[in-house]
Parts: sequence; C-alpha cells; structure tokens
Amino acid sequence: MATSDKLKCPVCSSEAVYRYGHIHTGKQRLRCVVCGRQFVLSEKASPPASRPVCPSCGALMHLYRHDKKVLRFRCSGYPECRTYTSVPL
Repeated sequence: MATSDKLKCPVCSSEAVYRYGHIHTGKQRLRCVVCGRQFVLSEKASPPASRPVCPSCGALMHLYRHDKKVLRFRCSGYPECRTYTSVPL
C-alpha cells in the first residue's frame, strides 16, 4: 500500500491507493481502492476546465487528442460537423 506516502485519489480524495504497475514511460501507475480510478501522478498541466465552442455550428467541442504541446478538440456534432481546433498548452 502507498498510504504512507500520503497519495490521494484525484477523483474521491481517498488515501486508500496502491501501486498498480507502470505506464509505458516508466512512471508509477496507481489505483484507488474506493472508486477504482487508475491514475499517474504528474505535474503536467491538466486539460482546460472549459471546452471551446465550435465556430461553425456553436456546439461544445470534445477533447479529441492530447499531445505534448497541444490539445485537439473536435465538434460534438461529429460526423455532421467536422470542425477541429487546437489549443496550445
């Protein structure tokens, strides 16, 4: 158990987490005992709290791809509306 490190689940804030292997880059993967969420601790910027609005149809856009330097969104009306947009991190 990793409770001695005072690790907390990002979803339910429980300290009942344990080590659950590693991701492809070698970082430690953790799993919450309470809610079952799998996560990796990192200091990387999280996705923006608000989603952009599609310039074509006005609908909210969904996060399509998370690259190292850019977040890519696509219209929630896909495939009717095929608008994409990128937001730099």
